[in-house]
Amino acid sequence: MDVRSFHGVRYDPSVTVLLWRSLDCRFIRGIGGYMKIIGALLIGFIGLAVFANAAELSTAPSQDLLSIYKELRAIKGGTDAAVAENVVLKRDAATFRFASGQFMFAASVAGRVLAAQFRGEGSFELEPPSPVDQRQIARFAGGSKLKDTFSEAIFYFTDDSFAELSKQLKIQSAQSSSSDEPFVSSQRQYSTNFNDWIDNRRKGNPVMRNLSARMLADLADGSSKGFFFADFKAKNSGNLIFHISWNRDSLLLPGYGKGEEVMLLHLNPGNYYEWWSGFHLSAEYAQSAHPDHPPSLFHCSTAQIDLQISKENRISATTEMEFTIAATASRVLPFNLEGVLRISSIEDGAGNKLSFIQEDRKLDSDPWLILPEPARPGENYKIKISYAEDSTQDSRIVYQQGSGLYYVTSRQSWFPSFGNFDDRTQFQLRARSPQKFKFVASGTLVASETTKDELVTSWKSELPLSVFGFNYGTFVESTQSAANLTVTAYSGKEVPDELKQLSAEMSRAEMAG
Repeated sequence: MDVRSFHGVRYDPSVTVLLWRSLDCRFIRGIGGYMKIIGALLIGFIGLAVFANAAELSTAPSQDLLSIYKELRAIKGGTDAAVAENVVLKRDAATFRFASGQFMFAASVAGRVLAAQFRGEGSFELEPPSPVDQRQIARFAGGSKLKDTFSEAIFYFTDDSFAELSKQLKIQSAQSSSSDEPFVSSQRQYSTNFNDWIDNRRKGNPVMRNLSARMLADLADGSSKGFFFADFKAKNSGNLIFHISWNRDSLLLPGYGKGEEVMLLHLNPGNYYEWWSGFHLSAEYAQSAHPDHPPSLFHCSTAQIDLQISKENRISATTEMEFTIAATASRVLPFNLEGVLRISSIEDGAGNKLSFIQEDRKLDSDPWLILPEPARPGENYKIKISYAEDSTQDSRIVYQQGSGLYYVTSRQSWFPSFGNFDDRTQFQLRARSPQKFKFVASGTLVASETTKDELVTSWKSELPLSVFGFNYGTFVESTQSAANLTVTAYSGKEVPDELKQLSAEMSRAEMAG
């Protein structure tokens, strides 16, 4: 196939012939008519190219997808540029206006232009669709809509934003590529500072999924409508990030997702961030005053966890998951696992190795599974994930808080899941823990045996649960029963170290008083 490039978008010239033949040129009158047809064709090429590209990547070998991922991790400046004059880009309830200035587009990856930089005179307006969301934005904007201006902005997108801009811009190829710096520095900011590493949580930075992995997921999935991501400093509002994820989970704050596609964050870098607005697509409010729909495309029906807790209180595990996917042809799937838990392998139900993405623990380490072919909606899939803890002293999964007292952090992410708190899973756990401690977990104790060095217990959830937890230590326990209910409570024999310190300080204060 003869595939060429038009402004970073691949197209097939043979399609041109078919389109021209489908037209009756007898109805075309004058140059103006020809130009309108050409314009329509070029816009059509963009849509056709995107579809063809997604179809190609959906069946490409996993290693090819990993190669594309490497390119996405280092998006560079391209040669395409355009002068902006009264350009308007409307993204759902938000409107970007570019009164004057210049667009510089990134070099294409896998035939797609996925990023742009703007410099000039621009404005941003957000008008939330519901009264509740209008009152929320009024807390920061002083009215039911936010209006502000900006002089620079960086955009990332896998939706039709490039096609929409192409309709209004005269994009031309420059003699040399634009600077890589805006794309390199922004991607570095997201990967190193907008993640779940403990240092970033202390700085008050927002959590963001791996941008490059999400791009790859959209490129390989023809049913994804993509995302739009705008990062800019507004004159009055400060640093803002506006994000739409049209029909997939959000990039921003994935742990807080409730199926809302639109989000606006305000950032004070290194200090805090604020959630200014978040809502569903505007069209949904025409159907219901309170739109609601499942926030995830994936459902994990069963999870069998084989857990090992070492004498040093570090965990390692193998988890076998059975899951289904809703009406979509996803190939690259995000899931949830604490970043200090490093994946050694992922296998399918037949024991075949599967490709996956997981960056360094201090980076955007959220893992992504690459299936060998697009998932078939409604079909059951089985995978086995093996992982082990590689943490620092202040990023441990289990903290010792006193003699025989241990606290388990990451209660939603010490095991792999699809990150949706509304998802219910039937859990089974086999745990090997230090023999000298009592081990308790969610669900019902099925079996227990003691070896020379370990306590081996098996647990099963009686009902599907969102989260499956455990704890261990030197416990004092007490049990009470009613007609159809038995409750056992566990407590440490000693006071935690933090409370000991507080008690000592209070005693010193009383003595000093």
